Amino acid sequence: MRDISNTEVFDLVLSRYGGRLLTEQVHPDTMKGFEEFIEFFRDILRSKHFGASDVHCDWVANDNFNAFATHSYDHELIGLFVGIPLLLYNHFYCFFNDPKTLPSIGKGFRENPEVTVLKGLRNNQIRPIPKGPHDPLRHDAAMHIAWNAVMFVFFHELGHIAWGHLRLLAESCGSLEYLELPVVPLSDEEARLRLLLELDADHFAAGYLLQYWNKKWNDGAFSALESLGCDVSWMLSLSMLFLVMDGLNTTQPTLGQSTHPAPLVRLINITTICSNERFPTYNGGEDAVLRGFNEVKAWRERAGLNPSRGMHGITFEVHEQLNQLRSELQEKYVAHLNKYSADRKTLNIIK
Repeated sequence: MRDISNTEVFDLVLSRYGGRLLTEQVHPDTMKGFEEFIEFFRDILRSKHFGASDVHCDWVANDNFNAFATHSYDHELIGLFVGIPLLLYNHFYCFFNDPKTLPSIGKGFRENPEVTVLKGLRNNQIRPIPKGPHDPLRHDAAMHIAWNAVMFVFFHELGHIAWGHLRLLAESCGSLEYLELPVVPLSDEEARLRLLLELDADHFAAGYLLQYWNKKWNDGAFSALESLGCDVSWMLSLSMLFLVMDGLNTTQPTLGQSTHPAPLVRLINITTICSNERFPTYNGGEDAVLRGFNEVKAWRERAGLNPSRGMHGITFEVHEQLNQLRSELQEKYVAHLNKYSADRKTLNIIK
């Protein structure tokens, strides 16, 4: 039997979710944006740092917000549903369409909320498409932080592969794929394990994305966000991402618990990781989290979007929950994950 290519495996495995996104399925201007993201993703995968040159990443022709990581037919795959950037960019455009949002950026007083678009967002719909902010500076600001949010999802999925999550999930629960937002009920055991792995994947994503974010910031690529500041802009982007995800209703909820920690738990986890000696370029601390989070929270309330868990301040309860989850991850699984990650790197070197 001939070897099957990455693309063929992707088409085979992802066919039930809509298959690979094809050029003729999207407007040429929109397709250009999708292609730019994919090229950036693949450049990262080719980097020797991740041992992921054989990982194949592509867009899935599905308007839902979801992502997929799997090791199938001896191929590692990341599938990102096109609903991810479409929904995120819609949210950020509407965020900056609100004249009360960050008035220090550009001429916010000239903006007007797009009522019909907001109505769609309340039902997690990507249509109608917003026109985006009129002010060029606010339009650029929306583009910058939306880009960051999409990049985080990519790095998060890569973390599931690079740090051994797929093998642990397979050996512990018999699951052969990692669909970010489950569409079928999970056992309590699998839901709990995935809750812990989400923190670990956030750890991976935040650490590496922050390096890209800081480099582009220092190169002047995000000048539209200068008045907001580097760290607050970054945390605002992640706050929107986590609140959007938390507000999504899966068609089949898990049996006993969520597969993702509450947004503030995820944000504090990232803050403490990125403030340590390994990532000394993050200086925002919890103040940056609260500034970014509260901006998004206030806008969501004005826009009438669905409330989400964690819509409160950073409390002892948030830290206590995070510490419990980290301890459980460390005691039960970190040794296994370290071995699986090392084994994977060895196999990739042999290849």
